[in-house]
Amino acid sequence: MTLKFTRYLYNQDEVKLTLIENLLNQKNLKECYFWIYEYFQSNSVEDTYNLIYKIYYDFYGLKNPKFEKKINKYYKLFTKDNDIKYILVIIKNLFKFEKDSTIFLLRTYYSRNLLSLLKSKNVILDNFKFSNQNQQKLVNSISQKNKEGIAYYLKKLINDNNLIELLSKILKNKIIINDNYNKYSQLLFIIISSFKIQSKKKVFYLKIQNKEIENVLLSNYKSYNENTIMIKDENYITEWLKKAPIGFDKIFPNPKKQIEFVMKQKYKDIEEALGNLWKDKDKVKGKEYDALIFFGSILDDILLKIETPYKIFQNKRLYSISDNIGCFNLQRNEYNLNDIFWYHWEYFAYKSPIWKKRFDKYNINVNDEKQTIEFKNEDELEEFYENYGFDPDEQKLDVQEKSIKKIKNKKLSDWLNSIFKKKIKKNIRIKVNY
Repeated sequence: MTLKFTRYLYNQDEVKLTLIENLLNQKNLKECYFWIYEYFQSNSVEDTYNLIYKIYYDFYGLKNPKFEKKINKYYKLFTKDNDIKYILVIIKNLFKFEKDSTIFLLRTYYSRNLLSLLKSKNVILDNFKFSNQNQQKLVNSISQKNKEGIAYYLKKLINDNNLIELLSKILKNKIIINDNYNKYSQLLFIIISSFKIQSKKKVFYLKIQNKEIENVLLSNYKSYNENTIMIKDENYITEWLKKAPIGFDKIFPNPKKQIEFVMKQKYKDIEEALGNLWKDKDKVKGKEYDALIFFGSILDDILLKIETPYKIFQNKRLYSISDNIGCFNLQRNEYNLNDIFWYHWEYFAYKSPIWKKRFDKYNINVNDEKQTIEFKNEDELEEFYENYGFDPDEQKLDVQEKSIKKIKNKKLSDWLNSIFKKKIKKNIRIKVNY
């Protein structure tokens, strides 16, 4: 497994799993929005919808079968106008839905080994010739509603050319597969859901509000060369000028315009201007000295309010990954996570599309042996870190711990029992890839 960092340097696999746990626990919808948007920003549209389909079939499909058509509809709409609302509205509804772990367990656990015996009597299908014994056993499992047998034999037959024809015969229904997601999970869902009588009652789904979308988009990254100043007070300049020393407007004519001009400049240019100003302060006296010190205080305050990459990293990492996901195969287990987060984050971030696009604007070399990104031009290196220098090794511990905290091993059965009311009696210790 290859470890990838997302836009704010979370481990991509842990973003997925933390999203799932938050959806299932139904405690904080805003956090679910954060995690799906973190994943979406760091992956392709296809990857994002693939994850959504996977979560839906694993945990929600059996209890909410009609929503599948809605997901298909939102996917088509998204491909037309790339509006994030079509992803968020799915998450909002999943968050409220009744959940079920049947498909998840069948797909990840019972499909591995045959754990239950079938009755010996074979089912005969008219006008269909079985290609092998496993096809007969799958049909027998479906006839007997033996879910474990279905999961096991379906996986063995997934590449059979006549599998869809076989299932259409036994289920007496046309089988339609969505190309956007894994064939096995869909067929497993179709078979198991066929055992239930579908309600004809009309279902009403939740809608997404514009304010919810706006709040999610606030997490977007802007490099500080775009001068993202965190000044929300419209009277910011007026309040400063109320404190101005006598004669300030004569030494700095039209001070309001001068301050507005400064606020539009790049961080490094304001920093350089402030440095020059402090050098000149000892050359002047009296009112000129007071005015210079006062103007320098304004520049210093503006610098504090500009979101540097370092500050952005602190402010945008809103949530911590779950420490309850140790029942899954985590990519971190194959690496020294602290070391790569501190000293090789660029290399592992480059594996995500969002970071690859950022790096590929420059003349770089990807050094796989040293796990580094090497810039061939010093000016380009400086520009990149001016825009994206998160300095994870220098961040406060609580900021770092949001992605590198320790995660203890956990049994899959314990994880499921902590979330679902229907308890699993089996002691399931396998590590699941998700």
